[in-house]
Amino acid sequence: MIDTIATVLISCRTSDYFTYLNMLVASNILYALATWCLLFTAVYTLNTMLAQSHSDHFAGQQMSPVYKVVPLAIVAVMFLLVCGSAGLWSYNSITRGLGSEGFRGPAYEASQKLKLVVRVLYLVGVCAGAFLAGLSVMKMRAMRVAGGVSFFPFFWSLPICLHGLFFFVVD
Repeated sequence: MIDTIATVLISCRTSDYFTYLNMLVASNILYALATWCLLFTAVYTLNTMLAQSHSDHFAGQQMSPVYKVVPLAIVAVMFLLVCGSAGLWSYNSITRGLGSEGFRGPAYEASQKLKLVVRVLYLVGVCAGAFLAGLSVMKMRAMRVAGGVSFFPFFWSLPICLHGLFFFVVD
């Protein structure tokens, strides 16, 4: 949305190039954080909710700590990578706007490689989160926990997996 506003403002000649560039950088940072928040919801929150549901139904049994540690590790690593990628892209955009190397220098090449790593790990992280959620649901179904209520959150992962695939394929 900010990209569109920035494009309209620069096209109508109501703002200068640096304002346009700043709006693009802000838009990219907000998009990166929104993508990470989606990953956080799909991977960490979903698996935490399923682990909590399991422990509520079976007070004596605890779910393996893997169901909490792995999603937290995925989300933490992805946060660092997403922030690094957004920061490097922003640096390249600003230096390009100032007339420096920008998109021709070694930082641009590193930015592209980091963006590819983020996309691949995003897709892997979402699939791993969906896999853990599926295992949780199957385990609770095997123990005769109400399947419809427990199985519904698993479907949250399907659109997120598709978003991860789209995020990886489209540039």
